[in-house]
Amino acid sequence: MQEMTIGYRLYIQNNGGTMIHRIVSNDSIPVVAQPNTTHDIEALRQSSFIHILQDKLSPEDVSFSAHALLRLEQRNIVVDEQIKSQLGSAIEKIALKGGRESLIMLDDVAYLVSIPNKTVITALEATDSNVFTNIDSALLMS
Repeated sequence: MQEMTIGYRLYIQNNGGTMIHRIVSNDSIPVVAQPNTTHDIEALRQSSFIHILQDKLSPEDVSFSAHALLRLEQRNIVVDEQIKSQLGSAIEKIALKGGRESLIMLDDVAYLVSIPNKTVITALEATDSNVFTNIDSALLMS
């Protein structure tokens, strides 16, 4: 006996009408086996919870805008994994305090960062004559 899959596809037209098409296919659809004991269900819940918790607790990678990458290259500023890690920690600290657009001073380099996006907007070497505007927080790290 050959298996057949029957499904429906709903289309919404530009004039506001709708069309429903019946789809018949000979392709088999994989079925995921469901846990059949209380112990299996609880193990699945716990593993899902642990996975979600680890994702939330682990710091996401800091990203760099195209402008920041250009400025880093122009100014010969090297960002290695250690600096990325320090920036990530700084972003987490500032986020806990409610910062949104921040200045992070790290190793004589000023990074302007969008905290909600975890994105470095620009970077420049810190000198006495720099003026920074439109920031709501700053973190000085050594």
